[in-house]
Amino acid sequence: MQNLHALLRSSAFDETVLERLIDDEARSMLSLAFLPGRVAKEHPTNNWMLNWDVATFIDALEEAYPLAAENRHQGGTQRWLEVVKKLRAKARVDFTNMNQLRYDIIGVLNSAIHNIGPIPMDQRSDILKNIKRCFTHRDNPHGHSVSNDRFQRDLEGRLEVDPEFRTPTIERLQEHITRLIYEWENDYHESVACTVGHNTVAIR
Repeated sequence: MQNLHALLRSSAFDETVLERLIDDEARSMLSLAFLPGRVAKEHPTNNWMLNWDVATFIDALEEAYPLAAENRHQGGTQRWLEVVKKLRAKARVDFTNMNQLRYDIIGVLNSAIHNIGPIPMDQRSDILKNIKRCFTHRDNPHGHSVSNDRFQRDLEGRLEVDPEFRTPTIERLQEHITRLIYEWENDYHESVACTVGHNTVAIR
């Protein structure tokens, strides 16, 4: 199971891994582990190796063999929804301290990508929309601030003109947020430098 988790975190998992790594004994053990779970109820089948896609298998694996024991009864969808809640609570855009936003958003997303695994396919669109809109969501205590609103509009403007985001991915969304944080941070420091320079000239 540790090998499978390592493959998930490296995004190296596909259908061929099932054929190479899962023998009859392992298949039987996994079938028993999956049997009582949520994923097996949502996607009933007599042959999960044949009928489940990779995202469904990963969801079932994470449910049956979570990296943390407390997540045993939470599937991938539920765990990603918890990430969304965390982002809504923390997404505060303060142009004087963009490093905090980097930690609260990019850090949380990066941890989720590596520790939860891919967003389940049937929920990917909704979860990505919720992540994208976390800056101004009604549950965000800072969602009505001017800076959060501006940041949200800047982000959505970028995504709208990005041809690669026509098929949205969490990695591409994370990249846009990262770049936007850097640009806001850079603009702030340039503004401070100009102000200091102007005041110095005025004093002289």
